[in-house]
Amino acid sequence: MKLFLKSALTLAAVVSASSALAGHVVVYAPTTDASSYSVAAQGLEFGTATSHFINGSAFGTQSASPGGLTTGAGSTAYTFAKTQQTGFSRGQPSQNDGFASADLTNGFLKTSVLSIGLDIFGAPLGIAQAQLYDTVFFTNTTNTAQLVTFNYQFDGAMTNPYAANGGNPGGFATLDLACTSASCSNDLGERIVFGTGPLRVPSNAWTYFFDYNSPGYFAENGFGGQGGAPYFQYGLNQPGGGGVVDGFISTQLLIPTGQSSIGVRGTLKVDCRSASSCDFGNTGRFGFNPLPQGLSFGSASGVFLTGSATGAVPEPATWAMMLFGFGLIGSTMRRRTATRVSAKV
Repeated sequence: MKLFLKSALTLAAVVSASSALAGHVVVYAPTTDASSYSVAAQGLEFGTATSHFINGSAFGTQSASPGGLTTGAGSTAYTFAKTQQTGFSRGQPSQNDGFASADLTNGFLKTSVLSIGLDIFGAPLGIAQAQLYDTVFFTNTTNTAQLVTFNYQFDGAMTNPYAANGGNPGGFATLDLACTSASCSNDLGERIVFGTGPLRVPSNAWTYFFDYNSPGYFAENGFGGQGGAPYFQYGLNQPGGGGVVDGFISTQLLIPTGQSSIGVRGTLKVDCRSASSCDFGNTGRFGFNPLPQGLSFGSASGVFLTGSATGAVPEPATWAMMLFGFGLIGSTMRRRTATRVSAKV
């Protein structure tokens, strides 16, 4: 699969009492992280543009070659990063536009990469990644543990006009649930556990990889010792194919009485080379099914999932049509097979 674009931010689990909500414990400090990287051929050279913003502030060096643009902004609640790099080769203009954003308020992660031009040694290319971190505070005023369902839905589309050259656009989405010894427990020592399968406290990340050549498959990374099933459910809302991805990751949690907390981390990344394009700018949406009466939640950020936009999600076909339109533009250009760059960004 694609090379993981490591964020320079290291977010260790933070255990601290909240003065505003006594009894709740912070696992992940609220964070939004967006990065974008664009490359276009400029004759025999390559122009690059890089943008990385965390909590609305520039992280590291923001740079762009001639013809490139880099921008980003935001806050802890919402952060975005954008890049654009133009170029030329074989008498043809080329361009790559990248975008990533993370939104705690609406529970969104969005990434997109648009390429225009011939495939020249694997360029134009783009890599975009969005991440969010927060801690959910549960308050259960009933007399018994309550079952809740937490969902992560994402959809988008990929085009690959130079598939004959070996390009394979794709990416991944990750949902991470984290507990500390203190955060998942109420004052009686009862803990948040998965609602399905053998008794287990959440401490796992589940990753869904997707690419143009494979309609969709899931693979677990090394965050957890046991396999994801039966604790996580996953699948496609509609059959994959044609570059369209419409997937979900879902899990059930049993929330004890009183106050408890759980850390949530989400990632959405696309890696699109060889003049391919990926648009997951529609959604990477988090949300709970309706909570039972007597169970409520807040967050360390104070804004997680408080926005009204968490309800409606546009149809993925809208984005697919747009991207396939770009693909038709690219397919009319002159094709020539070029020796590909073996080094990955």
